[in-house]
Amino acid sequence: MKRIQFPMDFKFVILLGFVCGMTGIRAGVLSRRTMRSFTGTKATNFPSAVLQTDRAIEVLRRVSNGAKAVELVDIYYEKQTNVVEAEQDQWIGVFNTVPSGKFEEVPFKGHLLAHLNKSDDSEIIQRVEVASQCIRIRTGIQVPMTNETLAKMAKEKCRGVWVASFSGKEPLLNAVNCLKWQPEWMASMSDLIGNISLADLFIPGRTGSSTQLRQSSIKFDLAHGIRYFELNIKYGPHLGSKKDFYLAGESGEVSGNLGDHIAEIRQFMNETEEILMINFVHFFGFTSQGIHDEFVTFLQENLGAWMSPKAFEPSAPLNLFWATDKRLIVMYNHLHTVHKTEFLWNPPNSELPGSIGLREEFSLLALSQEVLKVNCFLSSPNVTLLFRNNIVAVEDPVGTIVVDASIRVNYEKAINFRNSELYWNWIQTESLPKLREYTTASRANEQITKALSPTIYLAINPQADYKTAVDGQTIFIERKIELRWRGGSTYPTDEVALYLGHPASQNASLLVSYNVYDHINNRVVTEYQMPRYHFSADDPSAWTKPECLGNFYGAYLKGGEITSTNCLSTLPTWMEDNADAFEKLELRKMLIPGTHDAGAYREYDGLASDNLIVKYAITQEETLLSQLVHGVRFFDLRIGCYDTDSEFPFWINHDVLKINRFDVAMADLVSFVRNTNDVFFLDFHRFPVGFDSLDKHRRLMEFIVENLGDVMAPKSMGYNVTFGDMLTLGKKVIVAYNHKSLEHPLFWREIEVGWADANTVTELKSYMNSYIREEREKFWGLGLQLTPTELDVILDILGGLRNAADAVNPNVIQWLLDDWKDYETNIVSTDFFLSSVVTTWAVEENKRLAAASQ
Repeated sequence: MKRIQFPMDFKFVILLGFVCGMTGIRAGVLSRRTMRSFTGTKATNFPSAVLQTDRAIEVLRRVSNGAKAVELVDIYYEKQTNVVEAEQDQWIGVFNTVPSGKFEEVPFKGHLLAHLNKSDDSEIIQRVEVASQCIRIRTGIQVPMTNETLAKMAKEKCRGVWVASFSGKEPLLNAVNCLKWQPEWMASMSDLIGNISLADLFIPGRTGSSTQLRQSSIKFDLAHGIRYFELNIKYGPHLGSKKDFYLAGESGEVSGNLGDHIAEIRQFMNETEEILMINFVHFFGFTSQGIHDEFVTFLQENLGAWMSPKAFEPSAPLNLFWATDKRLIVMYNHLHTVHKTEFLWNPPNSELPGSIGLREEFSLLALSQEVLKVNCFLSSPNVTLLFRNNIVAVEDPVGTIVVDASIRVNYEKAINFRNSELYWNWIQTESLPKLREYTTASRANEQITKALSPTIYLAINPQADYKTAVDGQTIFIERKIELRWRGGSTYPTDEVALYLGHPASQNASLLVSYNVYDHINNRVVTEYQMPRYHFSADDPSAWTKPECLGNFYGAYLKGGEITSTNCLSTLPTWMEDNADAFEKLELRKMLIPGTHDAGAYREYDGLASDNLIVKYAITQEETLLSQLVHGVRFFDLRIGCYDTDSEFPFWINHDVLKINRFDVAMADLVSFVRNTNDVFFLDFHRFPVGFDSLDKHRRLMEFIVENLGDVMAPKSMGYNVTFGDMLTLGKKVIVAYNHKSLEHPLFWREIEVGWADANTVTELKSYMNSYIREEREKFWGLGLQLTPTELDVILDILGGLRNAADAVNPNVIQWLLDDWKDYETNIVSTDFFLSSVVTTWAVEENKRLAAASQ
């Protein structure tokens, strides 16, 4: 299954519908002043809360007049009352590229489709509708119909329309979301919802006449996340069809070729891991049981590979449908046919079911109100409590927020349910036994373990201290082994443990264990210290094979049974080891672990390392070779030139402080490229000291080419270069040089790495939330480290860069997997990288990216 994907930022939910006979592209930016004209009341009806909570929505309308169909975006928001009027201006903008940064007249790194100012008010007012506490604004933005493949929809997600909110005199971006495809939303949440029963899942659906499918297709609805369909069928051999079965309207009129839609369903089931429900409601022209039997045979011939046996029952866990690949529930509104057929299910009822985990049948809530009221209802923050039914179907689902509401509700259900005693009992008494009944025991255990168990990681805590022993010797308290865990579900009896030796080995020793509920941040720093390892450029045999450092292993335990193990392994050849999988991956789309100020390394040395200069100058503990052996593949380097140095003029600096000689570091790099086939990046980012002439730059470039020139990738290979391209040509290093006055075929332009210039984790995260949304065609990265101010250093407010890294690094994987899951990330650089576990996680993430790109 795919990794968990938590729900989208519900500050803006964007959906689709149809409008016919319209062309062109238009859009609006809506200010508080304009909103005063809309409502005829004070602007308090459009408070800041509207733009900073989850009430702003975009959808489309569906109309039929026989003309060419396009998709038209509307904006919805909930009208609030009794809210104090905000002091600053607020705006909603709709864009055709990713917006970010500051809003200006000609917007910032994103193209506004149009700008509506005060003179445009009368035109906008005509498109405003009010219902209850909700308002709809018809923006006039049109998006052409598309015929993209499901794979491309799943990969790109955003359809080219973004909505964003702004506030302030020079408006800053508050929130942004895009018009989304959702072809794989169930499978992407499989690790989270796998043990919930199908009858407890909140499923978005289409109800009403099959006639509406004439204007789109089932594929279009499936791509937007609809997972329940009601279809009417007409039998008509006299109509000339080879299959004799047609889609029908409510009165039996023919409304479409059933075969085309069945083909789309087959394609969808083949290309995704989604679970789908089809309810055949009315049958026209089925004058005998023989016609029903003929139709059932037709369904089994075309869809039988995925049709779930009704013996699974609605109370079956989702993992059962995934484990057996029986992911299509076919409901049939003909009692006799259902009774005689193994793969047909009874239709859902409309009665309110019991509580989660106790449902024994499907329940349907059909919303037939006008779309504005439906969306207002679905946008309620209490929608989880309102909808006790598990199927919520509307007549025009793509024009509502039913899919987005479903994702949110399922996420909330899973989070609340999986940590309850009811959930644990459900797994033991219902979920696991049913899996074992229909699958092999090993397959069932694999599914349960994957869904239940968090993944354990080992990290090295960056904090360091020292003490003086009785005999006067200095004892370093450093490199403490840290246990981290994420994903899966936790229970009050779960534990994490540190072992010496693999936990499965008879010789393993349990060193220490902890109850996970005593450590709410999913991390615990042990008292055990990882030894220092010194890798030599002269002895590659000591480091070219992966090795679990110190023979330490972490384990996650449920009920005393180990469900996940891991060690802190060296990763000297992780790219080469996965060459077949990574061959077609573009380097700019791989997840590359990196280090900030990579050359500012020095081991902790007690008192000498605790002065202010060293505390704020050293960013790493490992040499460049050690960083490479541990899996780092991007290096941010700052070089100083010291012509008066008799040994060697070029040093690696941290700003104006010289730290390490560059020729020593170069020997490490050369040894690595001569003994492995992995690819890495060198980003010569700044030249803070001594580069007062182009000649000195040329001398540095000549030194680099002299040592690495034969393995340096020429920039003519372009930014779409793949890992396979590099291996084929024997190129292993991409060297970027940040000096625009010099051109050389082996040196690439500087690599853009987002720098927040922030001294708090909150400010860093806020900046990156905006920065990561931009689409880029080059190599780029996230600089996930704090930057102290001069006052921070003088007063030692941060406690040094080790302390700063300890504040940032435990969050990195969570940000990437949860907060930024919808955005591609290329390079991730950190300080004291062994506390971030990015190198360990990057290997699995790149395997996932490779599989998704196939």
